[in-house]
Amino acid sequence: GGPCEFGLAGSPWLYRYGFIDNYDVTTQYLAALQFTAALMTGGEVSMQASTPLERLFTILVMICSIFISSVVVGQILLIMDRQSEASMAFDEQMQQSREFMVARRVPLNLQVRVYRYLESQHRTQRDHSSSKDRDFMTHLSDWLQVELIDHLNRAHLSRHPFFKEAADRQAVRRICLSAEPMLFAAGDVVVEEGHLA
Repeated sequence: GGPCEFGLAGSPWLYRYGFIDNYDVTTQYLAALQFTAALMTGGEVSMQASTPLERLFTILVMICSIFISSVVVGQILLIMDRQSEASMAFDEQMQQSREFMVARRVPLNLQVRVYRYLESQHRTQRDHSSSKDRDFMTHLSDWLQVELIDHLNRAHLSRHPFFKEAADRQAVRRICLSAEPMLFAAGDVVVEEGHLA
């Protein structure tokens, strides 16, 4: 079984490879870890299984490595597919906007502003949670939705001194429930004097 033993069967690996008398526990642990890692990754195995228990362990680790590798590869492909789909949708949107504005002779400076806005919106939706990430909230009870939306929006409202010092917490909660995320580009007018909030 081992380097100095003939046949398929032999003594346990600790005795077969001389770990009992010649190496400490740390070295024995690292050797066992290297053996297991080699089985999982398909690397070079420095030791061979000999006893029935060792062979059973080797078979189980090999089978588990197949399933683990399949799951990891599947997740990687799923992530790449989602990113590719989002990139293709963005490229199509940019192409449509370009053709639309060129056909209608939109001024070049306005076209640049539109392109920059679409690009910033795409980056924001890619890096942060989008509206699709909140679809699960529709399955919650009404009260849980209220508490969750209040928690998500109150942190942003409280940055403004007016809302931070507001005494009527019920009014602030109603504002939180009515608030919706919006995206503005640099130079856009957010609010003008005289407009209703």
